[in-house]
Formats: sequence, C-alpha cells, structure tokens
Amino acid sequence: MWNNILIVITENMVIGQFHMEADGSLRETSRVKLSTRMKENHITWVTAGHLAITSGEMNIRIWNLKNDDNFVLSYDQGSKPTSEFITCVGYSSAKGILSAGTNSGYIVMWQCLSAAAAATTTVSDPSAVMSNMSEESWKSLPRVHIGNAIRNMHWGGGSSHVLALNTIRQVFFLFEQSRAMHFHGGASAIQTSPNDLALNFYNSESPIKIDSPIPVERIFLTESNVFLYGSGKLQPSNYYSRPL
Repeated sequence: MWNNILIVITENMVIGQFHMEADGSLRETSRVKLSTRMKENHITWVTAGHLAITSGEMNIRIWNLKNDDNFVLSYDQGSKPTSEFITCVGYSSAKGILSAGTNSGYIVMWQCLSAAAAATTTVSDPSAVMSNMSEESWKSLPRVHIGNAIRNMHWGGGSSHVLALNTIRQVFFLFEQSRAMHFHGGASAIQTSPNDLALNFYNSESPIKIDSPIPVERIFLTESNVFLYGSGKLQPSNYYSRPL
C-alpha cells in the first residue's frame, strides 16, 4: 500500500494498481504484464512510489507508480555468455543503495544519485528529484563475492549500514568500513575490493594485484611482505620483490 494505492502482483507477473476510495472500495487504475524467466520474482520498495522488480536475469526493473513509467538497471557481465541471474533484492533508504544477490554468490549494487541529491539541503523540492528518477540516476558499484548462491538479503533498519545475507548453508553480515591502505619505503598497498588490494612501487607503473583469502580490514607493509588482517585473523601474503 502506498498513497492509498494497493499494488497487486500475480504469479504470472501481472501488476495491477487499485485506488482505495473513501468508502473502502477499490478501483482499478492500471494493469501491466511483465515478462520474466522465473516462477519466483522478488520485489522491494525503492523510495516512495518506486518498485524494484526482478525478472530472472541480471537486471532489475524500476517501476514509477506516479507516472506509470519504468526503466531497467543492468549489470555489465562482459561479452561472455553466462547463466547468472538475480535471486533477491534489498534497498537501504539510509544509503540509497539497491543491492541484489545472484545464484553465483555475488552481490551487485547500485547507488541512487537522486536519493543523495534529495538528502542535501540545497534541493528545494526533494520529492520532485525522486519523481524524475531514471536509469541515469543510478551508479553501478563494484560487486562482492560471497561464495554460495544467495537466497535472501535484508538491510538493517534506521541508520544501520549492515546487510544480512542468507545463502544455502550460511548467514553473513556485511558491514561498511573505510578503505584499508598502508605506505612503507616507497611501496603502497590500497584495498580495491573486500578481498583484493593493489600493490604499487614508486618506480613501477603497473600495480601488483593481491588476492586475499579473507575480507581485508587492515594492511601492513614490511620490507618483503604484506600482512593482511580481517575476520580476527592475521594473514601474511606471498613474498614480493621490489622491481629494479
């Protein structure tokens, strides 16, 4: 229910809008049939008046209830064919981030630039900014690999930045943290994703990619090693030699 409008979605992905009258009766205002490859589709509210709907592929359709318009958010998978598809969705109103889990154990995310603009004090009419939301209003974020297929996800309420995930055998809690980095003796290491970092030397143009077996929280460089800390463990990386 939104703004006295009842949304009804059938198993065949027929979406109907019904307006609730003053006497409690319902009046149908629109009906839309969406194509889908899945029997079970996932839906979540994305700000007031916008619904995010999965369709069994690597994209999410955003439906604007105010003007009955819609657009698609797609995630670039490259040129290789893949059987990966989105299995669940969740939205954080505190961060303006729409997240989706996949059958390959990845989390893909988009950040709503319109939500960030509406939250600033320089916008005179925040609701107008959200009403004009389009595909260009969203920015794709780096995806995160968890492991097993993700079945469900849920963002913490209020100002919480915790994302809870349910896979086939495990439950994960993801927390936002500052990017880890360290500099020592002409070498620098900076975190590029939860499990990856780039190692750079002052006299080398090409960084060295290091894959971490654990999510990285802290980085410490010595003369010949990179030490990674995360999940309560200290993990030394492979020995590296400085380029001449």
